[in-house]
Amino acid sequence: MIASSQRSPPGPAWSPVPSSSRPAPFRNLPFPAFAAQLGSQTAQFSATTYRRPAQVPLGRVLVVGNGATGRQIALDLAPTHQVLLAGGKKRHLVPQRLLGRDLFVWLDRLGMLSADRSSRVGRLMRSRDPLPGKAHLSDTVLQREGIELRRRLTGGLGRTFIFADGRSETVDSVVWALGYRDDTSWLAIPEAVDEHGFVHDRGRTPVPGLFHVGRSWQTSRGSALVCGVGRDAKEIVVEAARRARRVEGARAGG
Repeated sequence: MIASSQRSPPGPAWSPVPSSSRPAPFRNLPFPAFAAQLGSQTAQFSATTYRRPAQVPLGRVLVVGNGATGRQIALDLAPTHQVLLAGGKKRHLVPQRLLGRDLFVWLDRLGMLSADRSSRVGRLMRSRDPLPGKAHLSDTVLQREGIELRRRLTGGLGRTFIFADGRSETVDSVVWALGYRDDTSWLAIPEAVDEHGFVHDRGRTPVPGLFHVGRSWQTSRGSALVCGVGRDAKEIVVEAARRARRVEGARAGG
C-alpha cells in the first residue's frame, strides 16, 4: 500500500530544476525548465526553503503560484519588499469559517467531502477547487497590501520574467510556490508509474497486490484529508482481500 503526495497542476513546461547545486527540496518540487537559466543574478527560493523576509535580498520579489502558500508568502514579504504575485488558473476563494464553524465542518456534514468524484457535486467541487481564506487571501486584500498581481508566468532569463499577457518585469528574487509533484523514482515497477506519476484507478494499480491511499481526488475531495482517507482505506482493504481470496482459490483449484 502506498500513501504519496499530491501532484500540482500542470504549468508551462514545469520540471525539476536540473542543477545538482540546487538545494535538495528543489529536486522534488515543480519548477519551470528556464529556472536553471536564471543564474546567480536572481536569488531563488522554494516554498520549503523560504522561512522569513530577512532571507530574501531587498528589492523586487516575484512569487510564482497563487494558491494559499503563494498568497501567504506574498503577504509575509509585502511589508519589507516590493512584491509581484504571478497567478495561473482562476482561484475561487471562500470564507474559512461560516456561522462560527470551519468551512470543512460544513463540507463534511453536507456530504461534499465524501461525494464521489464522478457525481455532480464531485465534478463541481473539482472544477471550482474552492480555496479557503477569502477574508485574508483575496486579490483585494493582496492589492491593498501593495502586492502587484500578474498573469501566468511563461518565461524568464537573467532577472527578466515574461507573463502570459506579454508583459515583462525585472526582479531581484523569485519564490517558487507551485505545489508538489509525485516523486516516482523510488518505485521501480514500470507498470506502476508513467510520465504523469503513479498509475492507479481509485487506488487500484495494474500491479497485483499494489494499491494507493491518500491520493488527491482518489474517490472524493476527502481522499487526501485525514477526515476522508479512512473511507478509501476501507474500500482498498476490501478489494485487497477479495483479490487475495481469488488468488488462493485459483491456487487451490490448480
